[in-house]
Amino acid sequence: MVEYMKQQFTVYFDTKFYVKLCRADELLATQTINALNVLNIRHVISDVIIRELLTSRDRTNLDEILVRRVGRFSLGPYCTRDGLMWKVLLLSGQDRIDVANYLRDIHDKMAEATSFSIMARRETSEEQTAKLAEAGKPLLQQYGFPEDFEKNIPQVLAAAKIMLRQFGVQGIDWPENPTPDNLLNVSNEIKNLLDADLVAKLEEESRIQDSSTKTEDRPYQVAAGIATDKTKKKLSNTLRDTEHIMMFINHRGEIDLLQVDNAHEEIIKRSKPKHRLVELGLADRCFSADSLLETVDQVRKWYSLGIR
Repeated sequence: MVEYMKQQFTVYFDTKFYVKLCRADELLATQTINALNVLNIRHVISDVIIRELLTSRDRTNLDEILVRRVGRFSLGPYCTRDGLMWKVLLLSGQDRIDVANYLRDIHDKMAEATSFSIMARRETSEEQTAKLAEAGKPLLQQYGFPEDFEKNIPQVLAAAKIMLRQFGVQGIDWPENPTPDNLLNVSNEIKNLLDADLVAKLEEESRIQDSSTKTEDRPYQVAAGIATDKTKKKLSNTLRDTEHIMMFINHRGEIDLLQVDNAHEEIIKRSKPKHRLVELGLADRCFSADSLLETVDQVRKWYSLGIR
């Protein structure tokens, strides 16, 4: 094990950690930052963290405090992509309001779209299938899909071609009278046109989403259009948690620990069904904490174990 106090440790703190850090009084914030500096901790910036913080419309003062405080970390952040920086949080005024509203709208739409994707991979009852099909009709009809797929296959294929063309997918060999096997071949052909690494990441993301929502029916409620606003918001939060998890998985060679909330930690720790992080052998590199000082204690514990 690398000698204690000299090992660099990279921790993906969750968004709530940064919210707590900017809201803490100066003494607590300083105590937290100093303790993490002593441990030689490198924090992480990701698109997901920045997006979540930017969804608040009017927090200029708090974000100024946050940018100043994260600047006091001894080690610069690990960025999950080039160009990420904390200073983007200093956006203020009407520009900040417009960005926050846009991101909130995107989060709502992504929660709905992801719910349909999750349900497409699940076994559903005849009643659920009918409700999901009905709920999806308005969106599909915007792309020219007919109301009854089985009665108008040519229109289904024409609409599918238009939709894929908008995403830059062309050169597909479309059957005139497709069978289920023909359509499966088309699906595989589309996959083959995409970058193999991208397909692998998308498939992994689906596995994470499925394992994080497998024992509940919120995706069905949202996709079927019967969810309350509270349910939609909670599912949106859960799905953004899965984005953090994917960031961790994609950068696990650089990131040592991932902070998750208590609810998601329980999901990860359950015995059945096993969470995807357990299958990947990464569950032991996740932790939760309710306060800044508890976060420091958890990181110190993992650090002392030399988990990396």
